[in-house]
Amino acid sequence: MRSSYWMALAVTAGATAWVASGHIVGGENPADPPPRPPETAAAAPLATVRVAPSDAEQHARRVVLRGRTEPNRQVVLKAETMGRVAAINATRGDPVTEGQAIVELAEDDRPARLTEARALLTQREIEFRASRTLSERGFRADNQHAVARAQLDAARAMVTRMELELRRTRVRAPFAGVLEERRVELGDYLKEGEAIATLVDLDPVIVVAHLTETERGRVRLGQTGEAKLATGQRIATRVRYLAANADPATRTFRVELEAANPDRAVIGGITAEILLEVERVAAHRITPALLSLDERGVVGVKTVDAQDRVVFHPVRILDDGPDGMWIEGLPDRVRLITVGQEFVRAGQTVRPATGEPATAS
Repeated sequence: MRSSYWMALAVTAGATAWVASGHIVGGENPADPPPRPPETAAAAPLATVRVAPSDAEQHARRVVLRGRTEPNRQVVLKAETMGRVAAINATRGDPVTEGQAIVELAEDDRPARLTEARALLTQREIEFRASRTLSERGFRADNQHAVARAQLDAARAMVTRMELELRRTRVRAPFAGVLEERRVELGDYLKEGEAIATLVDLDPVIVVAHLTETERGRVRLGQTGEAKLATGQRIATRVRYLAANADPATRTFRVELEAANPDRAVIGGITAEILLEVERVAAHRITPALLSLDERGVVGVKTVDAQDRVVFHPVRILDDGPDGMWIEGLPDRVRLITVGQEFVRAGQTVRPATGEPATAS
């Protein structure tokens, strides 16, 4: 009985072990449901940026130069005859009109010599008429008549010379301007060719600058511009001269611009910033805060396209002022990223939201 008991117990334990081995060794139970896949991670939210529409406008591309103002012309008046200074009619800084007598020299005996020359001319005219009558009647030789004609011509030349000598005692302004310097005083005795005064013409006033080799090809005669003077004045200018040869020392080309100055409010020697309009281009006006750099260090701005993807556009700065910065390199109409451009990259999809205008306030 005892051996049968133990044998039955061993068979029962073996059967139990065999049934249990189907879960441990044999793998999954075919009746069990398949394992569930891991849950999909939640999609990352899109970055939100503020955008503003921007349309291209026609903007004047300019060449900016540094220069100075100069008189339109300047002359040194000199004595054309000898004499003592008898009268001074203008002092330094005075405006003078064309033909105005600035200095008068003493006439001395010039009027008397002119009267003598005119009397001699009258005599020679009478002698010539008599010689011509005699020559026509055959009572005077041709050579004698030729002498009479020569004496008449000499008398006429003497009168002309004395009239000119008398006119030269008055030193007159050849054009309207300002008496910049006067070098003589009342009572001075002048020799022929001695300097008397310096006269400058400030209408129009000239603004002189120098162009680089690149700028020279973009500027033409008659081009208009504006000059900002160190005094705060602004004057409209026009190119009147362009040098054909470069300065050998600086490799630059002289350019002269003229500006109307009827009241002579603009004087010579004033520093000027010259803005020359060379062409008109399509450009966008933005605030400088919208500029950014790409991985290569290129300056540009970021926009959002029709698919809400970020696009980086390299741009070139045309002009910068208190009303904003003008740039080119963008399509005619874009959506500029005005806030958040530093947190997104090109090609990234974003959620655009309408923001402030792209221009400076």
